[in-house]
Amino acid sequence: MKNIKLLLLFVLPILTIMSCDNEPLDGEFGTSSNSNLLLGEWFAVSFDATTYTTSSFNGMVINSESIVVGSELDYTVIFDETTFTTSGDYVMTATAYMNGVQSGPFVESFQNVNGNGEYTVEGNTLSTNDAFFNLEIGGVETSEIAGPQTATFLITNNGNTLTISQNQETVENVEGLDVVIEIVSTTVWQRTQDNNPGVTACDEATTEANAAAAAYNANSGDTTLCNAYINALESKITACGDPNGTIQATIDGLDCSQEQSTGVLKVTAGTLPIDFITRSATLSNGLITVTGSNTEQGANYHIYFEVTENEIGVDVMQNFILTLNGSDYAPNTDGFDDFTSTITVSSGGQITGTFGGIVTGVSNGADLNLSQGEVDLAY
Repeated sequence: MKNIKLLLLFVLPILTIMSCDNEPLDGEFGTSSNSNLLLGEWFAVSFDATTYTTSSFNGMVINSESIVVGSELDYTVIFDETTFTTSGDYVMTATAYMNGVQSGPFVESFQNVNGNGEYTVEGNTLSTNDAFFNLEIGGVETSEIAGPQTATFLITNNGNTLTISQNQETVENVEGLDVVIEIVSTTVWQRTQDNNPGVTACDEATTEANAAAAAYNANSGDTTLCNAYINALESKITACGDPNGTIQATIDGLDCSQEQSTGVLKVTAGTLPIDFITRSATLSNGLITVTGSNTEQGANYHIYFEVTENEIGVDVMQNFILTLNGSDYAPNTDGFDDFTSTITVSSGGQITGTFGGIVTGVSNGADLNLSQGEVDLAY
């Protein structure tokens, strides 16, 4: 619990659009004609956010990345002419990376959340004086740590889909700790049927199924997204029917089991053990190519290397790349705890060996220690 509290202190600005105090914002609220487009009740469909944080203290610099994804959203916001109210439940999954090493994911459920505030609209810019997602961490109100923020919004789908996006940088100093935070986030809301009588239950089910399809197609190896897509399609059948059987055919074509490949391909990165769920070894023109990936529960880990067939011994592994959430790491050969590998078998349709040592971030220059690396695959 302590870890997630600390993590949320860094990622909270992603989910909040608020002022730095509890006084109302100056000026006229809701004066733009675009504010009329917001009027009514909206239910949350999705939110995701990434925060890139650079912290410096006494010459020491720490780079970190936090990823937040919302789920089990039973949460609404109601816009009146100048005010808004929020209520409901949601679950947040937060994962942090410091110099390429993962902490989490941490999962926390928020229930019976209620909030209210004032808002103003200028063009497609939305500003509020309080949070849409009110988060009290461990009994401590954390809204004071977030400075004034704004976001852009876009209304599509005949006025029924509201997308709020945030991409900004803030600089804070907390007791001598300088923190630069870059926030990139997206929240999607759908207008409730009661506030738009022209929208049928079938329309809403179709919208939710389309959103689930987009999420699944972006990461088809995630079993959670796969099952969510199936549930959304089943809800669409209930609401719309399926006279031609096309929706059921889509469901039948989805395989959410993600059975593990045979063999072994694993490594410990820092303190994080990684088992590459999908793994393969192929032979082409005398070269064995090994690949592996793990995209379960929000992870995004990949590995790649090559070995010449029939070649065994120390450091015969070629073109090694470990990718952790988009950051590539290559072998370090500076002379201290260098990356090394030992291949004991690379013939007869089998590759076996071990690897470990220091790898360095291609783009960020950060060092990461690998240990207990093992490959044992058929090709």
